[in-house]
Amino acid sequence: MFRSLLFLLFINILLSAQASDSNQKIISARELADEISGLFESSANKVRPSVITIFSVQQKPVSSENGGTFERFFRGGDNSEKELVRGLASGIIVTEDGYILTNYHVIADAETIMVTIEGRNYEAKLVGTDPLTDLAVIKIDGENLPAAELGDSDELTVGQWVIAVGNPFELLQTVTAGIVSAKGRSLMGLADYEDFIQTDASMNPGNSGGALANLDGQIIGINTAISSPTGGNVGIGFAIPINMAREIMEQLIERGKVSRGYLAIIVQDISENQASKIGLDTTLGAYVSSVEPDGPAARAGIQPGDVIIEFNDIQVENTTDLRTKIAGTLPGKKVKLTIIRNGKKMKIDVELSERPVQPQKS
Repeated sequence: MFRSLLFLLFINILLSAQASDSNQKIISARELADEISGLFESSANKVRPSVITIFSVQQKPVSSENGGTFERFFRGGDNSEKELVRGLASGIIVTEDGYILTNYHVIADAETIMVTIEGRNYEAKLVGTDPLTDLAVIKIDGENLPAAELGDSDELTVGQWVIAVGNPFELLQTVTAGIVSAKGRSLMGLADYEDFIQTDASMNPGNSGGALANLDGQIIGINTAISSPTGGNVGIGFAIPINMAREIMEQLIERGKVSRGYLAIIVQDISENQASKIGLDTTLGAYVSSVEPDGPAARAGIQPGDVIIEFNDIQVENTTDLRTKIAGTLPGKKVKLTIIRNGKKMKIDVELSERPVQPQKS
C-alpha cells in the first residue's frame, strides 16, 4: 500500500510539473521523492540494530488447525508428537546492558531462549512475564548494545506513516511500511488488556515482538498479531502501544511481576436503549451493575446504577477502556472518577487496591 501511495504522490507531482517550468518541476519532484525515501531509510537504519532474533524451544500442544481469524506472529518449526516446537521471533533491545522486550507468547513455556545480535549468539534468562498483556522481558549479558529509542504512542494519529521491523518467515530484519489504520482496538480476544494500534504495515509469522516505529526511528508499538483467515498478511496487524509496554516492562524489571489497580466493581457497556432509559444522550461510559461490599469503590461511595464517564478527567469510552485505565494505575494511587447518578454529574475520589490474581470484577 505504501508503494502505491508513494507512486501516486510522485505521479501527481510530475503531472503538476507540466503546468509551468517542466525541467525545474521535475527536479523538484525527484528531490521530494528522495526526501520522502530518506525519512524511511533513516528510520529503518536507526531501528534495525535494536530489533533482534529470538530462538526458543517450547512445549506446545499439537494442533491440526491451519491458521485462523487471528494469528500471533510466532514462527513455528518442528512440531512433533512430543509437542516440541522450535520457534523464531523478534525482540527489541531496550537497554545497553541487555534487557529485551518481546511478546509473552514468543517465550511461553520455553526450555531455552537464545538471542542473536549481529551474528553473535547469547543465551537469555527470563526476567518476567505478563500474559494478560502478552508481554515479556528477557535479559542477556552485554554492554554497549544498540538500545532502541522509545517514543510516545499517545501522540500517534490515524494515517501516520510507520515502519514494522522483525523476522517474518526467518527473513531477518525485514522492514515494511504502512500507516496507522486505527487506535484503541480492543475486544480482539488476544489478551485480557487490549489497546492495540492497528496498522497495514505488512506483518507475518516471525514478526512477534518486533518493532512498530515512527519516521523518527522511535519505537511506538510491539508487533503482536494479525487478523487473517489464512495466517498470512492481509494488511490488518496489531501492535501493543509502547506506553503500555513501557509500564509493564518497568514493573517486570524492578519487581519481576506486574501489580494492577482494582476498583471491585462489575461494569457493562451502555446500549442505546439503556442510555435512553437512564436519560443519557450518549453510549460512552461504563454502567456500574454491581459493587463489592467493603471494596475501594464501595468505600468511596460508588453505587450500582452509576455511570462512570471519566477517569482522572479523561473520557471513558466503554468497559474495556475503563478496565484498561484502572489496570494501568498502581495500587494505592488515588484516582478521580466522574460519574452520572440520577442525571447529575459528580466527582468521586477513590484509592485503588491491588487486583487479585483472577478477579471477577474491574
